[in-house]
Amino acid sequence: MDNVEAVPDENYTVPRITVQKKTAPPVATSAVTSSSRKISAQTKPKKKQVVKIATDKVVLFTATSCEYCKQAVEFLRSHHIAFKEYNIERDKVAKKKMRAAGGVQHVPFAVIQGKKIHGFSEGSYRRALNLPASRGLSSQQRIRSTGRT
Repeated sequence: MDNVEAVPDENYTVPRITVQKKTAPPVATSAVTSSSRKISAQTKPKKKQVVKIATDKVVLFTATSCEYCKQAVEFLRSHHIAFKEYNIERDKVAKKKMRAAGGVQHVPFAVIQGKKIHGFSEGSYRRALNLPASRGLSSQQRIRSTGRT
């Protein structure tokens, strides 16, 4: 075989392939001037709204037609416990707050000093509030015996 030497042809050009890089869409920035200094901040996507409930308070989620809710409210009032009541039938935001706090569809749902209590039980409310055990009739028994709601 003969040694063949490659000689470039002056009339032939190699086609160029251009590759475009994919770029992310531009992020909106805002410039804030504060004491002769410029601060640029990128906008971030919105995070889920987190509802925080103070752990040193009593929060009670109720419904108008719920008998156990009425008993829970009566228990807290009879023991002079300050509490915030959210009625999930009247207020749609209250239902979202209840779910965010760990509640489900059922009421009453209480957050007592950070402890989550589903339903109403005088004993569980007393334990959460560090109240002594009751003597005599429970609030449920009083309501049944007197017919009060």
